[in-house]
Amino acid sequence: EGVPAKDCMVLARKHIDLVALDEVLSARGIAAIRVEKQALPDYMEVQDLIALLDVLHSPTKNLSLAQVLKSPIAGFSDADLTQIARQVQTDKISWWQALQDLSVGSRPDWASLAALLLKWQALLGQLPAYDVLFTIYAEGDVLARYAENSPSAKRERTLGNLRALLQAALDFQGGRFTSTWQFLRGLNDPHLQGQFKAPDMGASHAVRLLTIHGAKGLEAEHVALLNCQPSAPAHGSYGIYTDWPAESHYPIKFIFRTTAKETPQLVQALMDQEKGMQAREALNSLYVAITRARQSVLIS
Repeated sequence: EGVPAKDCMVLARKHIDLVALDEVLSARGIAAIRVEKQALPDYMEVQDLIALLDVLHSPTKNLSLAQVLKSPIAGFSDADLTQIARQVQTDKISWWQALQDLSVGSRPDWASLAALLLKWQALLGQLPAYDVLFTIYAEGDVLARYAENSPSAKRERTLGNLRALLQAALDFQGGRFTSTWQFLRGLNDPHLQGQFKAPDMGASHAVRLLTIHGAKGLEAEHVALLNCQPSAPAHGSYGIYTDWPAESHYPIKFIFRTTAKETPQLVQALMDQEKGMQAREALNSLYVAITRARQSVLIS
């Protein structure tokens, strides 16, 4: 309190901690940004659109449709989803079919959405990815719905990501010749994530969220460190353990452990050696994190 957001940096060992904190800060109206390069599919609003394209291609994908219905695209309540789930269980049908059936039965208020889904589905074989998405954005009032449902601190980022997704559909593989299925496969392919970078929204008025590794070379007036205590590495039932000095052309010891029932003394010695190296690495990263602060450090 009383400290400008731009003067604060939060560091964590893992991205997952930053994702959770980003949601908390946004809910409290505090602008925050994950500075490290993120791909568009990392963001929930983009995941909602991916789920929509997914269920349009494969209407039996119930989880994808449930995500779309719960998102600002449809804005269904938990009670609405429960009603669909009960219909599915009773009639042994997909969520897609249950939505269509209920829209002409007990839930006429769902008729417009059900009709839009059918219309968008029919476009998949007729138009390239960009035109399909453009139609969904326009007829589904997507940007306005997300603007209305996003916290003020997160609204600019959310809308920026949605616009970037539309642009990505135009740029991917020549754009207007790319089918929606090809575009969807590209978004889900980890090897192509570099083609779907989230836009740089700037961090001049936001708390910067980074991993410790990503913070090297950066500084802030105030730094908070999350989950500083490293978790103990779990030793599985098998693994490779080596003693390979940097100056040696080959390892002195090379052991492939095939079971956790018995741990020979030689293997235990290498495991202890590895544990010590991991502990030193954890301390080194903690030193890097602490030295990012100019004035104060908060450690948890």
